[in-house]
Amino acid sequence: MLRSDKRKRILKAAEALFAARRYHEATLDEITRIARIGKGTIYLYFKDKEDLFFHAATEGTDELCALIRGKAAGAAPFEERLLSVGGDISTFFLARRHLFRMVQQRAGRMRDAGGRMRRRILAKKAKLVAAITEFLETGVAEKRVRDDVAPVVLAHALLSLLAAINREFADPDKGKPSLDLVVDMFLRGAAPARRRTGKHRATDDGPGGTARRAGRGRRAGGRSAGAGKRVARAGRDPRASKPKPRQGRAVQ
Repeated sequence: MLRSDKRKRILKAAEALFAARRYHEATLDEITRIARIGKGTIYLYFKDKEDLFFHAATEGTDELCALIRGKAAGAAPFEERLLSVGGDISTFFLARRHLFRMVQQRAGRMRDAGGRMRRRILAKKAKLVAAITEFLETGVAEKRVRDDVAPVVLAHALLSLLAAINREFADPDKGKPSLDLVVDMFLRGAAPARRRTGKHRATDDGPGGTARRAGRGRRAGGRSAGAGKRVARAGRDPRASKPKPRQGRAVQ
């Protein structure tokens, strides 16, 4: 059996076991039994249980990065390519969501021990962010992505959005939003469609709309009352406003 085949079998067995059990419940003995190899074979490919766990959780990251970079130069419209990239990232997260949760827990516990796991996770994430950044730079060049925000910032935003959606809505009963909607939110924000084009203008339909309507009503009412007083003064008979001369006593 080829070395690469053995490594894949070990990773597949470890991924299945870590996804089904807690970290401390999964043992190397059981992994070797599932993979049908000798226990010593594991140490030919991985340093220890933690190293095996990390590789099982992050396996495929490099392939995903290559896939994203390949779609940057595609001939399809940018939004279609972005939708495809979003699907690739979502599939990657969904397949490993339980493992990622365990990785984060392990990384938190490892901080006092030098933070080795945390540094390795950040290094993998940096590779993925770099690939997404390169992809979004093509969107900027095609004027499909805003150019007043650094592409790396947008890459972090897109990655965080996709990770959060796939983590919080992993249960199909929760009403997970479609990928089309998620990509649309990333490109155009959460504002209503009529506010996406043109200048951002406060409307009466949004927060504070009732107060704005009430304020305009008071101002309009005040103007109407003032105009009514002016009209009343203008329509008054000027002779009626003059005081009558006092009648003197008749001279005998």
